[in-house]
Amino acid sequence: NWFLYLSTLRWFQMRIEMIFVIFFIIVTFVSIVTTDNGQEKVGIILTLAMNIMGTLQWAVNTSIDVDSLMRSVSRVFKFIDLPTEESNPLPAPKNKELSHAVIIENMHVKEENIWPSGGQMKVKNLTAKYVDGGLAVLENISFSIGAGQ
Repeated sequence: NWFLYLSTLRWFQMRIEMIFVIFFIIVTFVSIVTTDNGQEKVGIILTLAMNIMGTLQWAVNTSIDVDSLMRSVSRVFKFIDLPTEESNPLPAPKNKELSHAVIIENMHVKEENIWPSGGQMKVKNLTAKYVDGGLAVLENISFSIGAGQ
């Protein structure tokens, strides 16, 4: 998707530059023919024509970027507008007992001395990045998770 974006951008920029070359040639000939002994005027006209081209390239790049970013926003809004799926809630447990529908039992481990009855996890100075060399999205995060949490 990114490759297609860059390819389209380069193709469009090349077409714009070809149009500018034709425009620049026409402006050059017209300014030489219409001004008598005015090299200064021709220079100013050509400088202004180059400034117009720079502004046009900036406008094209900006409009393509805005279009690309607005497509992303459009996708987010389409995702937001998706209907939610119906959930089938389990019946509430009676007398503070767990419902049998949510109990997962390991049939292979029945003895309490084999399977651990508790545990704990500690994380110290965790730093996470999306890509190698990128900016850290989490820095120096430390936490502890006890049994049953």
